[in-house]
Amino acid sequence: MIKSSTDYQKDFVEYEILLHTLGDVNPKELTNLENRIQEYESSMNITPNQISHSLLLNILLEKSKMTQSGLAEALDVSQPLINRILKGNVLISKKLGKKLAKHFNLDIKLFEQIL
Repeated sequence: MIKSSTDYQKDFVEYEILLHTLGDVNPKELTNLENRIQEYESSMNITPNQISHSLLLNILLEKSKMTQSGLAEALDVSQPLINRILKGNVLISKKLGKKLAKHFNLDIKLFEQIL
């Protein structure tokens, strides 16, 4: 059960990541997230938010157990750029979105919808 808007945002982003994953996805995990999100939206009478660039990148790092510097190296970008995105000071560019999609095996549409 989602208890706060922060939990809701995190679950919403995780749900979007799963929806855009290229390859096998656990359907139970997807359904559970979807049900929790819908229940929270109904109880709070809200509509889905736009995905936060910083939250999306933070969850991708968390799920992959990568460091900022490890991701920067893998994507051939600077670590300070990754840090600025995580802090919400910079948005993910189209070029970086393509690199992230390829690296994390995600459909580019996930990044196109937030750009």
